[in-house]
Amino acid sequence: MARSGPIDAGSGRSTADGEDRFDAMLEERFSGDRGQMARQLAEHDRAQVPAAFDRDHVRRKIRFRGQVPEPLQKALREAIPALLAWAAERGLRLRDLNHEVHILAKAAYEAERGSPVPKGLSLPAASFQLNQLYRIYTVRVVLSGRAVTTGEAVAVLRVVMSRMLGDIFLREEVLSGGAYREEMAARGGDVSAGLEEKIALAEALDTTPPGLEQALKAHASRIAMNYKRFPDKVRKAYFQEMAQHLAQQTLDPDREALVDAVFQEAVAGYKSDPEGAVASAIAAVEDLNRQMNFLPPDEAPHHRALRENNPVHFLRSAKLRLEYVIEVLSSLAEDFDDLEPGSAAASPLIEEHLDGHMTELREQNLVRLYLIPNVKLSDELEKKRSAFPFEVHALLQRMPPADNPEKAFRTWHKRISQSLHQRLYAVLLDFKSWVRNRELGRDSAFRGGERYKSLKGQIANFKFRLPFLRALNARVGIVLDSLESGSGGSAAEEEKTRFPIEQFTQAWNYFVAARVIVEALPGAEGVLPKFDSGRYRTALDDTVSRAIAKGPGIHHLVWMLNRLCDLCGAEGLPVLTDLIKHPSGTFRFAVGQALAQPPEGASAQARLEQLEQWASLVLQARKRTMENTNVPSP
Repeated sequence: MARSGPIDAGSGRSTADGEDRFDAMLEERFSGDRGQMARQLAEHDRAQVPAAFDRDHVRRKIRFRGQVPEPLQKALREAIPALLAWAAERGLRLRDLNHEVHILAKAAYEAERGSPVPKGLSLPAASFQLNQLYRIYTVRVVLSGRAVTTGEAVAVLRVVMSRMLGDIFLREEVLSGGAYREEMAARGGDVSAGLEEKIALAEALDTTPPGLEQALKAHASRIAMNYKRFPDKVRKAYFQEMAQHLAQQTLDPDREALVDAVFQEAVAGYKSDPEGAVASAIAAVEDLNRQMNFLPPDEAPHHRALRENNPVHFLRSAKLRLEYVIEVLSSLAEDFDDLEPGSAAASPLIEEHLDGHMTELREQNLVRLYLIPNVKLSDELEKKRSAFPFEVHALLQRMPPADNPEKAFRTWHKRISQSLHQRLYAVLLDFKSWVRNRELGRDSAFRGGERYKSLKGQIANFKFRLPFLRALNARVGIVLDSLESGSGGSAAEEEKTRFPIEQFTQAWNYFVAARVIVEALPGAEGVLPKFDSGRYRTALDDTVSRAIAKGPGIHHLVWMLNRLCDLCGAEGLPVLTDLIKHPSGTFRFAVGQALAQPPEGASAQARLEQLEQWASLVLQARKRTMENTNVPSP
């Protein structure tokens, strides 16, 4: 039965001239014109415009407590959404617009806290807190209590932008990426894990330690099974029972001690043989991926290169994908259970969850809308479906030559069209349709149809697969933690220069808040009309220059980030955002040099000239990379 309503091409982030663009790019790919290809790729990227920024939604998330002057409230209600919308158009887009901003008068903050503002704290000041369940942040701003002026309003905006486009954006959109996680300093010490993770690891182990084997034999006797004939079934039953006891908080202390002993033994083995641990974990990832296709097929060439050149990085990349899939499937299963027969009216959050997951899949390019079965497609998406074989062929060109090209083509055609993300999106569509039918009073009719049967079957399949995904995620995480604990890394890894995450965050916070205010406020009609961006920029530059003259610190990096933006003109922030999301070796080097101790006796002017050279070097390297992107060597 076909799903009602065509899928709009715009929801899939496609362009109006998609077919012509695709043909043109194929022609240029084989013409050898590198510059033209790079320009087309850049134009294609710019055309991928995300959904409109909902300023009203952001405005509703701004709350005031205490005696906050009305003029300041009005200014901030307009300015904060305007600045975030402006930044979103330039790549600084927060994935979730549900983050809240709480602005407190000083007296209200002190009453809530039960004590005065700490001495030495410069106001206005902002902090942020994460709700781990929904990954929603709350930014709390404490006002100074001074008279309401343009300067005071700008100071509040600066601390808000520093938290929203600084700390939160970096945490959620940048530093969570594999490139940065690999560069973080080793934590040292013992590897820690929760009891649930330890159980998952013990169940997923390739070997069975003597203590665990003895417990499995005893369990087999209790459930009247032959351990020698059915070791896998006994093992599964044992750990299922253990998981039930854990959920009911009735787990026997002896079993908990056994699991802990197995965990410690496994970690010790990982540390003593890190290469073997990584190889075993990679084999487990690939085995489950062959069954579930949770690694996006489009990323296969990238993952293959990582597996060969940096296997640890491959594991980190796979773990990120695992975490995302587990999060979505868990949320989907919980929401489905909430709507089972006899449940109350659907929570508004359920539809919000479904829309959020579907948007995320589209924005990450994890789903091809034109490959979803049994849906009505727009004319443009019909054309894309017809051109899909060219996409499969393009992917094969990035892979090693196959012995049987026809078989390879069929395999990858199937893997792409039936990937976990494709199936997940189809389930989300059916689930959303069910919610809408409930709202219209047609629940019984929908539940009697084929779509509900398909939906229920897919949810059951996801529930069945979730424990395997969680077990693999726990295993990979513990292997990575073992490598980073300081006992399993090679000497070369220990001596590796790490990316200065903390210092970079401080510099970025300072830079991005000021830059957005300077560039966005003048164009925000009716918002702080007395703001003088030129004077404000001059004052900031003077502050940075004075700090540079005093010696090394984050202001050297702030100056370089500003210079990078200036050299790129109107595209400054989009270029810099792309650089931090996909950091090249040149960019890492330049950041490290900007924060390093300058040569003895070097003047402030000489230091600025060095920073200028590094900024130019980063842009030159980026230009060369773009010119050679996806273009074969002649």
